[in-house]
Amino acid sequence: MEELGIMHEFGIRHNPDSQAYIEAQHSNIQREFMALNTFKNVEDVFVKYQVYMYFYHYLRPHGSLNYKTPMAYKEMGNNSKIIIVKR
Repeated sequence: MEELGIMHEFGIRHNPDSQAYIEAQHSNIQREFMALNTFKNVEDVFVKYQVYMYFYHYLRPHGSLNYKTPMAYKEMGNNSKIIIVKR
């Protein structure tokens, strides 16, 4: 990963909430993408995943973002607060 300039970030030890956002996204990917698709080959996975990520960031409202899409929320600026809902 270092060769690609990707930094590996670790959560805080013994604190499962420290990575809550990425864990929630992984759960969504499993439930909304992996479980609902079949794939012919690696290229098929790649194409369908890109379509899903567009949907996830530009079209799908997120409850934790006041039912706005991540991109709409980002366009609002940094003055808005994220509401964390514990389930």
